[in-house]
Amino acid sequence: MPKPTLTPAEQVTNHIRGLDPAIREVVEQLRRIILSTDSQIAEQIKWNNPAFYSPTGMVHIRSFACAQDDKRVDLLILPVSCFSFAHPGNTLS
Repeated sequence: MPKPTLTPAEQVTNHIRGLDPAIREVVEQLRRIILSTDSQIAEQIKWNNPAFYSPTGMVHIRSFACAQDDKRVDLLILPVSCFSFAHPGNTLS
C-alpha cells in the first residue's frame, strides 16, 4: 500500500521536528508569527526549508549550522515578482 502523501503543512511540521534543538524553537515561533499575520498565507517546503507565501510575496526560513557551535536562522523575504508558485491568489504566469 502506498504511503499517504503529506500536506504541505505536515511536511513543514516534520521538517521543523528534525531541526537541531538549538534552532527548532526559533523556527517554530517564526512560523506561528508568520502564519498569524494573514489568513491567505500558505506554507510549503521550498529549497529544503520552510517557505511561507501569499499573493504579495514570500518569506523563506533557512536554518543551518556554520560551525559546531554556530547555529543560524535566516529570513529571506521576496516580493512576488521574484518567484512563481501555485497559490490561489497568484496571478503570475
